[in-house]
Amino acid sequence: MLANFSTDEKEVHLTTPVEFSNFSIGDIQEYNWDFDNNGTIDSYDESPAYFYQDTGWYSVKLTAVGIDSTNSFIKQDYIHVIDTTTNIMENSLEKISISPNPFDNILNISSAVTTQQELNLD
Repeated sequence: MLANFSTDEKEVHLTTPVEFSNFSIGDIQEYNWDFDNNGTIDSYDESPAYFYQDTGWYSVKLTAVGIDSTNSFIKQDYIHVIDTTTNIMENSLEKISISPNPFDNILNISSAVTTQQELNLD
């Protein structure tokens, strides 16, 4: 038995779930995920998604449990969670445009720094 996993994204924002892909092999009865390697099992799903609550670097541990053996795999400092507000450049708030005003269900936000975003508020 061999525990193994990966993710598509290793740097995510606080509001973005991390989707883990499980590549473990063998006769596995249970999966134990510890998304911050603190000794607490956070999920028993085969291929879970997880929302991190704080910014920082996180080591992830997957333990594959079989009938008569276990195997653990740790990726040190594997996930980097960043705060969405750290991507706003200084003084960029002066360049933000919000329309229409007043709005009804759809709000357009545009900026000289980023591309235009449309929010559907239904």
